Amino acid sequence: MATALVALLIGLVDPLLHRIEFISYDMLMELPGVLLRGAGDARHPPSGRLDPARLIQPLNESICHAVNLLPLLLLALLQQCRPRRFHVHGLWLLPLPMLVTGLALALWQLWIPTVGLSIGLVTGWLLTRNQELRSARMALQHERGQADATLQAITDSVITVDTGARVQYLNPSAERLAGHSLAEARGHAVGTLFQWDEPDAQTLEQALAECLQERRVVQVGLALRLKAPQGERQVQIIASPVFERQIESGLSGDRLDRPLRRAPADHDRDRVTGAVLALSDVTEALRAADKLQHEATHDALTGLPNRALLSDRLQHAVLGAQAGQRSVAVLFIDLDRFKRINDSLGHRHGDAVLKEVASRLQQCCRAHDTLARWGGDEFVVLLEDVPSRDAVAARAAQMIDSVTLEFAIDQVEVACGCSIGIAMAPQDGVAVDALLAMADTAMYRGKSRGGKRFEFYASEMPSWTREWLALETRLRHGLETQSFVLHYQPQVNLKTGQLVGLEALLRWRQPDGELWLPGRFLPVTEETGLILPIGEWVIREATQQLARWRDQGLPLVPVSVNVSTRQCLDRRLVQVVAEALLCSGIDAGLLKLEVTESTAMADLGHLRGLLVELRALGVQVAMDDFGTGFSSLSHLKHFQIDQIKIDPSFVRDISRDANGAAIVRATIALAHGLGLPVVAEGVESEEQMAFLSAHHCDIAQGFLYARAQDSDSVASMLSLSLATGTPLQSSTWQAMPEQPARIETATAAPT
Repeated sequence: MATALVALLIGLVDPLLHRIEFISYDMLMELPGVLLRGAGDARHPPSGRLDPARLIQPLNESICHAVNLLPLLLLALLQQCRPRRFHVHGLWLLPLPMLVTGLALALWQLWIPTVGLSIGLVTGWLLTRNQELRSARMALQHERGQADATLQAITDSVITVDTGARVQYLNPSAERLAGHSLAEARGHAVGTLFQWDEPDAQTLEQALAECLQERRVVQVGLALRLKAPQGERQVQIIASPVFERQIESGLSGDRLDRPLRRAPADHDRDRVTGAVLALSDVTEALRAADKLQHEATHDALTGLPNRALLSDRLQHAVLGAQAGQRSVAVLFIDLDRFKRINDSLGHRHGDAVLKEVASRLQQCCRAHDTLARWGGDEFVVLLEDVPSRDAVAARAAQMIDSVTLEFAIDQVEVACGCSIGIAMAPQDGVAVDALLAMADTAMYRGKSRGGKRFEFYASEMPSWTREWLALETRLRHGLETQSFVLHYQPQVNLKTGQLVGLEALLRWRQPDGELWLPGRFLPVTEETGLILPIGEWVIREATQQLARWRDQGLPLVPVSVNVSTRQCLDRRLVQVVAEALLCSGIDAGLLKLEVTESTAMADLGHLRGLLVELRALGVQVAMDDFGTGFSSLSHLKHFQIDQIKIDPSFVRDISRDANGAAIVRATIALAHGLGLPVVAEGVESEEQMAFLSAHHCDIAQGFLYARAQDSDSVASMLSLSLATGTPLQSSTWQAMPEQPARIETATAAPT
């Protein structure tokens, strides 16, 4: 160690030593003694022990210059090998030149100058340290720039608060959301920075306190509402604690030029200095989600709940009714003559009608009732907590009256009615699909009775069962396989007994040869819409049969074909009739279409126009089942008809029922007053025929004269009755037994 100290002292005057050729080592060793004695040491320098032979040789000057480069090389080597530890070991390299010089003196009497080495080593270490500090500063500035750029660019609002929940930092998004700059907001409580609803303000305060006290990230699950300059916004909040940053010094072993990192949370050592609040504005996202949810559960045109939402509400209502002994009513609503409005005025006007009807129906509902659009021109109303059937009936009548009122669309007066079917829960059932099907069935019952009325479901009504679905499939195949046939029932002149007309009655031939009467399958055709193609087939087949009889040279009489309400409301009816006449080539006067009185009353305006078009073709029109539709007699004069048919229910008891007889007499007198012939249906006895003849009824039809016959039997009848003039009597024409004419004539045609 003494040698090292001497080397250090000599190193201080090293620039002069290169001028000394040599020096005695013993003399050199005298120096510590001199210095120590000057400091109070009692020792004397060992001058007597000087050995002139032991001389110190200075290192060659050229080699010294090379040796002075060693510190720089050593610094570079350490920097490359242990870059993360150099600023620790670099300090220990400073005494190395003196130690090396002392070792050379002791062993080889060789003097190595130390000043150059030391200065080089210190200078290199300082330069390296300075470079590290500059790199660390640049890295810190780079990371800070990246962080600032990120905070400037993100749409989330970032707010930094201290442990007292006072604002320390706002990024631009937070400034815009709060409507305050950072300078204005700094130091203010974060709770006062925004206008929160009271519950939301408490939620924010609780989340922030939990974050600071429990030293963990807290995420608020629900979106909070606040009032911003842009209006009310909804935000989701995440609160994250900020711990005191630990930047290691040079003794820690970490480089300063590495990116700064937040020290991990240590509950024992780290100190929480505040929290960062990240506010994500989810207003638009929630609006979009609400919009998608609304579109998934509501009708796009009317804004009403759709089938999915209705079914869900109906399920809950039924469960509540079962638990609380309450009743629920399902009203299935279908608009009358909407298809005519839609086809004649266009879909834009049709949509306007649906919107207006939806608005009117909504006005008839209570706040907790549900009005839904089922599809097309169908609506469903769910009435909860109904006290009685009478209350439901009153509500249904109110809806019918409201819809029936005329309204203007683009200066066009439009009027349409509606039919309503009603099912009650739990009285009729508790299954959602079954209740809807029951209400639908009751609605079609109302439509079949003329529309603009409501019907409650009754257990005797036909229901959609597997048999009905199978029957529908068979009916469709029946059209394809031509298994439908027409039978014809004669109409006889009461004065002469001559055949003056035929009524075409539909039959369905089964695979085993049995013929089904219409009463067994027509309800299904009405429900499924097959009534339209089947009705078209009946018209075409009747005209084709007339053409075949004509080609056989037989005398012809008019053939009557029943048309249903749905056919009358279908705008294609006139086209179908015109095409049938054109294809068959028969005289239009030989085809007579029978329209029921209830059909006429369902849509007076439409039927009036329809009759005008049919009469323009030359086709005759008869009003069937007269007296059953409760129509106003004043409407009769507006219809261009050629014949009136008295319903069989009035003819059946004319010999025993005075009221029925009076109605028959009045109908005959009314028709004759209008210049129209009268046909009495269901004539089965001589007494009935005598009564009708006595009161000047024109034509009779019933089992008294003949049952419905196939086309070959009718051909013989035409040949015999018209060619020979033989009166038609029941004893003359015998047919296979069928159900009574009353049912046959009432339900035989596809009505």
